[in-house]
Amino acid sequence: MDVIEKNETVISNGKVICGVSVYENEKESIPMVYLISLEENGDEIIEKCNELKSNTFNLTVITLKEWNEYLSPWESENIISEQDNFSGKADVFLDFILKDVISYTECALTCKPSLSVLVGYSMAGLFSLYSMYKTEQFDRVASVSGSLWYPKFFDFVKKNKICVYPEKIYLSLGDKESKTSNGYLKINEFVTQEIYSRYASEGIKCEYEINPGNHFNHVADRIAKGVKWLLE
Repeated sequence: MDVIEKNETVISNGKVICGVSVYENEKESIPMVYLISLEENGDEIIEKCNELKSNTFNLTVITLKEWNEYLSPWESENIISEQDNFSGKADVFLDFILKDVISYTECALTCKPSLSVLVGYSMAGLFSLYSMYKTEQFDRVASVSGSLWYPKFFDFVKKNKICVYPEKIYLSLGDKESKTSNGYLKINEFVTQEIYSRYASEGIKCEYEINPGNHFNHVADRIAKGVKWLLE
C-alpha cells in the first residue's frame, strides 16, 4: 500500500492542527478507513492488519495535534492533568472532516470508496461514537480504548438518537484501564459495557473486546483488531 497524498491542513484561525495522509491499496472501490491518530502511524497499522489477514482497505490517517481540544464534544474541567484543555470543539472538527478531509481523500483515490469507516483510539474513540449522533457519513465505527468516561457522555447516549444506525460498531478496552483511583477513569469499563449493551439491544451488530493491559499497551494491535472485525 502506497502513500499517494500527504498534506498539512489549516482548520482554524490560520493554525495548522491536522495532517492528512492517504494510502491507496487497490485502484478499485473498496472500504476507506478514516483513522484519527496522534501520530502518522499508517504504515504500522497496515502492517498489523496484514498480520491479522484483514480484508483489503484504503486508509486515510488524520493526524491531530490539538487532541483534547478538537475531540471533546463539550467543555469539561481538567480530569487527568492541568493540560487537558477539553474545550468542546468536536463539532468543528467533524464539520472539517465532512467538508474537507473526505473530499480531499476521494479526489486522491482512483475510485470512490465502497464503505466509509471511522476508527479512533482514546479520545478519538469517544469522537467516533459521538459522530454517529451528528452525521450519516460513516457506515461502520470503532471506538478502541475509547474515553467513554468523558463527563455526561453516557447521559448523552441515553438521551439522543443515532442519525442512522451503522452496519457495525466495534468497542474495546484494556483490562487494566479502569483500575485507577481517578473518579472518572475508573468507570470506563462500566460505561463501555453499558453502551455496548445499549447498541446491541437496538439491533446493531456490535463487538466488545477486552484486551490485556492498560490504556497505552499495544495501541496499533488494538486498532488493527478493530479494523479487521469491521471489515469482515
